[in-house]
Amino acid sequence: MKNHTILIGQKSPRQRVEEYIKEQISDGALKAGDALKSTQQLGLDLGVSLPTVHLALKTLANAGWLCREHGKRTIVTGNPVLKPHANAKICFLYSDYANNRFRSNCIEAITNYAYKHNWNLRLECFEKLIVSDRRHFAIILDEFFANLAKQGITHLIREPQTTVFEIECWHLTEKYGIKSVAFNDFWLNGGPCSSVRIDDTYGIFKLTDHLIKLGHKKILLIDELDYWPRWGAISGFQMAMRCHQLPISDDMIAFTSGYKHWHMLDRELVENITRNFTAVICIYDVYAMRLLSYLQEIGGSARDISVAVFDWITNGEKFELTTVVQPVDLLIQKTFDILLDDSRQITKLMLTPEIKVGNSTKPPSPGKIQGSNLKVPLI
Repeated sequence: MKNHTILIGQKSPRQRVEEYIKEQISDGALKAGDALKSTQQLGLDLGVSLPTVHLALKTLANAGWLCREHGKRTIVTGNPVLKPHANAKICFLYSDYANNRFRSNCIEAITNYAYKHNWNLRLECFEKLIVSDRRHFAIILDEFFANLAKQGITHLIREPQTTVFEIECWHLTEKYGIKSVAFNDFWLNGGPCSSVRIDDTYGIFKLTDHLIKLGHKKILLIDELDYWPRWGAISGFQMAMRCHQLPISDDMIAFTSGYKHWHMLDRELVENITRNFTAVICIYDVYAMRLLSYLQEIGGSARDISVAVFDWITNGEKFELTTVVQPVDLLIQKTFDILLDDSRQITKLMLTPEIKVGNSTKPPSPGKIQGSNLKVPLI
């Protein structure tokens, strides 16, 4: 079985032209029968040479996206991956986490994408399948997949679950002949199934690099769980520090009790931050917003501590945080492209995010020694 690994990051000029036209077609901006702009105009719009545009159009025409006639305009024929699946029946198995902005945006994007292509989409909540008895759960999960197969559903989009549930999903998709794509898969990389993920290593690297370029040298990374850390985030943090030849030690990485217990940001941790660090990177926005509230309450030089965040799980923004931009629309588009592309067995796709700079990060105060006389209130 072939395993295709794709990293979406820096692209060649030809690839940029191809991706631009593909996205225009996939998003519905260009429909079958529409004419493309002239090669000269495409070159000017995208900042590439005419030979590059010609090569990109030839590649897309050979792949079935376009139709080119000598001396005439280039016509859109549609997305060749989606054409054979006009009546596709797809199930989206999602996790029901309250106030999770990323997941709600993904559900909206998946629903809109399926509606735009007239696909039959069924939404199922994973938590509704969970029962206290582990043996009963295995039976219920098997019945769920069997029911999908009976209803003619052959494609499944899902979020990755805990280790045991993941392995069962892998076995059941193979047992019932259901093609599965997991998205936003941080820890298990989809196993024997295709997956699309946002590169947390690159995201944390970019945040750390941003803080270092502002002048910060003492940076703390607050990860989620010490018994289930996000190793990619830790690796990105360490790589950025080493790239700038800055020392790194174990005390520069802290752990919390998980996002469901974000209110338990303890006093000892806050005291450590005010005494020893000028900047903090939080895995989740709830930690960052809670921390900023504490730092403002403490006052003094604590207000000068920069705070950045990787992942958003809430719907509200109390602060203008420096954050990683999660490319939800691209994530979902690529998920569907892989799901419905019968030419591939297993594909691993990784998207490289960018960062948005907010008011929560700034250069450290010159010569400032953090927190030597700060008093942290009871938390």
